[in-house]
Amino acid sequence: MKFKSWFESIVIPPGNLNIPRKDMPQIQASDVQEFLKFLETRDISYVKKNISAKDLKATQKEIDMDKVDNLKDENIDELRKPLLVSKDHHIMDGHHRWLALLGKGLDCPCYLIDAPMKRLLELGKEFPKSFKKHI
Repeated sequence: MKFKSWFESIVIPPGNLNIPRKDMPQIQASDVQEFLKFLETRDISYVKKNISAKDLKATQKEIDMDKVDNLKDENIDELRKPLLVSKDHHIMDGHHRWLALLGKGLDCPCYLIDAPMKRLLELGKEFPKSFKKHI
């Protein structure tokens, strides 16, 4: 399996919250701007910035390694969709893109949201267009 050797070279930063993917709110790429406006109505601000992939932390427990393997070969523009990240640098949405960028040694475009992950997860679940998904 070509992925295994590629993935084994990645050093995943510590601090995963190990939340099952089925419990994580998912936001479609087409709904991200609406989600950010939803956060603003709750006095939660954000900034768009690049963050080193090694400085981010996973939140969800399961990762679809085949998806990461496919993403690593994608056009870089596909990987440049911003991740949703809490102020404590935990990823709410974008784990697969993060791992692909981590493997390439690149920075991640992020919406850095001024809320800790616990609060961000609550808000994500409140967002009317969020949904849940299994691996």
